Amino acid sequence: CAYKTNNCKVSKAIFLIANIRPRMIIMKGKKRPNRLISQLLIGLLFLSFLVVLSSCDSPTFPPRQLEIKASPWSLPLLEDDSIDDSIAAGHHLFKSCASCHYNDGAGKTDGSIPRLSGQHKSVILDKLVSISEGTTFVPTMMPIASGLTMEQKSQVASYISILPSPETIGVGPDKLEIQISDGKKLYEGNCGFCHGVIGEGNPNTKIPKLCGQHFGYLLRRMSESIANSRVSTNPTMQQLLITMSDSDHALVAHYLASNKCEI
Repeated sequence: CAYKTNNCKVSKAIFLIANIRPRMIIMKGKKRPNRLISQLLIGLLFLSFLVVLSSCDSPTFPPRQLEIKASPWSLPLLEDDSIDDSIAAGHHLFKSCASCHYNDGAGKTDGSIPRLSGQHKSVILDKLVSISEGTTFVPTMMPIASGLTMEQKSQVASYISILPSPETIGVGPDKLEIQISDGKKLYEGNCGFCHGVIGEGNPNTKIPKLCGQHFGYLLRRMSESIANSRVSTNPTMQQLLITMSDSDHALVAHYLASNKCEI
């Protein structure tokens, strides 16, 4: 049998049907097939097959196990009645961003996608405007930013700014942890004047928050700033980064990534 069942005689019935031959009877000295008899025999055997099949035990299969996980791209529902319409609209618009930056705006810990959550609204809005106008060169973001009106850009920026810090931030290798004080000194001596005491940025001057950003992304942005690959690099920052070594960049990036923006 095809299935492992008890007292199953299906295979025997199938064999009989498959090997049936029309009965041959002698009529007036000639051999002629009696089709009516043949059809009756086939019908009887088919009914026998159904009876035998019904007596077989029903085959059983193990239940299919499905593991359903929450999609990182699925946005949670807003349940806070105090949230204004602008943020609610931004929540809806953020769906097109969540496919890369995830529903919580956390990005990827390897730094391939930056963290957006908690960034200053003025910084996000300024970046969306400059990308859509072409003054900042980010090809992957261009279609999305260009498709938003100024009001929609403001709504998305408002929503991103209230997102909480992610649970996990990508940091540098373990060997950099013992040198974190060196990274702090390098940051304070080269970057703190613009980006703040601990990398908190400045919303009034549209200086981005760097503390709690992924290590890999910070390193990449340093390299991009030196090469001015986004066109819009601040010349002063570019020159500062050029004077620093690659190991200095790594120390500063690890310090910022490890910092939870808490003074």
